[in-house]
This record gives sequence, C-alpha cells and structure tokens, in this order.
Amino acid sequence: YMLVGDVGASCTEACANSGLTCSYESLAAGAPYGLGTLVTETVEELGGTCKRFKGNKNAPFFPVIDSRNFCFGKSTARTNYKCNAVSTRTQFPSRRICSCFSGSSLAP
Repeated sequence: YMLVGDVGASCTEACANSGLTCSYESLAAGAPYGLGTLVTETVEELGGTCKRFKGNKNAPFFPVIDSRNFCFGKSTARTNYKCNAVSTRTQFPSRRICSCFSGSSLAP
C-alpha cells in the first residue's frame, strides 16, 4: 500500500496510522513508485497533485511532497530505506511518500 504521511511523520508512523507496517522490505518494494516522474503519478493516484517534479534526491526520507506541492523522488543509486527517517526540510515542510505492508503480507 502506498500513502502520503503527515508533515513531520516517519513512514513508521504514517503506516501505523493506517493499520499497516513499514519495513526495509516494504520501502524497497515500493521504491519504483518514488523514482523519477513516477512519483508524480503516485501522488496523483493518492489524491494529491505535484505542481512540479524537482528531481531525485539521496537522503533517506525521500520521496516526498513539500508544502509547495513540489515532488522529489528517491535516487536510484540509493538503498537507504529507513522507516523512521523524518524529512529535515524546514523551509518547505514535507510529507513522506511511504510504501507499507498489511500485517504479514509481503506485497505493498
């Protein structure tokens, strides 16, 4: 399951708020949906809008959508999937785009 968390929330919190679980494996399984311009499609499917795609980034809290509705994907070269990471972007607070598992399910 893909979802957009609240500002300042980790994927652990965002998934738990929906009765789901975040893990390294769930974030890795959902990674393709947060890469490149696919992040824009993912956000739209979740009911949001990306005004602009701003590129892929390396920090463990990407992909995100910020307060301007600019979307940032996760770099394909990174495998630093961290459920507990929180966006440190302060000028434009951001919400993480998370991939969660349902219970013991192994499919996002």
